[in-house]
Amino acid sequence: MRRSLVDVELTGKRATVRRVTFMGLLVLAVVGAVALLGERHRTDYSEWHSTFGETSGVPLLVSAAMLGLLGLAVRASSVITGVVAGMVTTIGAIVNLGALVIVHLINHTEHNAAGGIAAGVMLGLAPLGLIAMIIELVVRVQERKKLEASDPEFPAARVVRD
Repeated sequence: MRRSLVDVELTGKRATVRRVTFMGLLVLAVVGAVALLGERHRTDYSEWHSTFGETSGVPLLVSAAMLGLLGLAVRASSVITGVVAGMVTTIGAIVNLGALVIVHLINHTEHNAAGGIAAGVMLGLAPLGLIAMIIELVVRVQERKKLEASDPEFPAARVVRD
C-alpha cells in the first residue's frame, strides 16, 4: 500500500534541499518587501510618492502573507505547507508586480532604485514559487520511493485444499 505524501517525513539530502529552497525564497521575499517599503515614483503630474498610498497598502499585506507562509514552510516540514507557501509566493509576487507596474502604466513614470529592485525581485519570485512547489513534491516522491524500497515483503497467504 502506498504511503500518502502527507505522511512522508524528509531525511538527509532531501530535507536539506527543501529547507534551502524555502530559506532562499524567504530571503528573496524579505529583500523584495524591504524594497517595496522604499519604493517611490513620480509622474509628470505628481510628486514622489509610494505605491502603498495608491493601492491602500495591498503590497504590504501580500508581502506579509508571503513572508509568514515562507517562514512557516522553513520551520514546518509539511508538504501542504510547502505547496501553499509556493503557491502564495507565486500569486503574491504577481500581485505585487502588478501593483508596481500597472498603477501608472500609461504615464511616463520615474522610479527610484528600490522600485526597480522590488520589481526585479517580484519578477523572480513568481516562477521560483512554482519551482519550490515542484521541488516540494519531487523530494517527497523520492523519499517515499526510498522508504517503500526498504519495506519488508511478507509472503502472501495461500489456501490449500485437500
